[in-house]
Amino acid sequence: MNNANLIEDQITLEYHGKPVELGRMNSYEVASYIIAFSDFLGIISHTTYGEKIELKTEIQGFGNDSFDIDFVLQIAGITTTIFTSTSFTPKELIDFIRESIKAWIHLKGYPPKTVSLVPEKQNIIQIENQNGQIEYYNAEVINIISNVRAGKAAEQFIKKPLESGLSYLRIKSKKYNEVSKIDNKDAPSFIPINIERPLHESEMQMSLLIESPTFKEGNKWKFFDGQISFYADIIDEEFINKVSSGIERFGKGDTLTVTIRFNQTGAIGELRMERTIIKVLTHEIAITQKKLF
Repeated sequence: MNNANLIEDQITLEYHGKPVELGRMNSYEVASYIIAFSDFLGIISHTTYGEKIELKTEIQGFGNDSFDIDFVLQIAGITTTIFTSTSFTPKELIDFIRESIKAWIHLKGYPPKTVSLVPEKQNIIQIENQNGQIEYYNAEVINIISNVRAGKAAEQFIKKPLESGLSYLRIKSKKYNEVSKIDNKDAPSFIPINIERPLHESEMQMSLLIESPTFKEGNKWKFFDGQISFYADIIDEEFINKVSSGIERFGKGDTLTVTIRFNQTGAIGELRMERTIIKVLTHEIAITQKKLF
């Protein structure tokens, strides 16, 4: 990886409880926690940034007061964007870790009663659990918690150690402090969740600020809709061809008026909430900017 093009952070798993105090953490079990958490980070990073990003995790060290496992997290492959230095940070991935864990606890190991888009905030969903309680999340969170691999990874590094005598688990970020704290009472929540929902699809016209375009096939563009940032694929071939040929050039503050599709598809064990720009209607260049390319 090119060190100049890395998104980097240090993520720490902290295990607390009697086995730690007695020095009885099984080495084979610890190895399985490391592998599972690395898989978990990989799934979330691909959900956040696109399928073709590169993720590298390295074990940095072990703590003393608690049983700490430090991971050096590096993300590359999204660096063909213009504004990478300001638009892409580890915070997005950290937010998805935090929200996904919160959603698992909210569902308590059961499929959601309902999942629906919030009309006035198209990148936000509301998830109703089986007790009728509703919480709000980024739409990508449903893709993570319904991913069987993500569920099995969470079961391995969260549920199993917490049900083996540990009191709680912390996930921490060097840059963003505590990400999540999970008590042993919530351990049963962390299992693969089978979710079956019918197809739901809607389209609307929106004006979006371009936060990060990407010129690498397979990666998503990042936009801001006035309230939140989100990622979306662009499948408008005419627009993509203009980008590839250099007809469309971008600078800071540019906006696109688009027709965007919000698509919720379901199958047992998998629920996808996707955003796809199917047509770019106009490209408005910021008045005060000078073109970068």
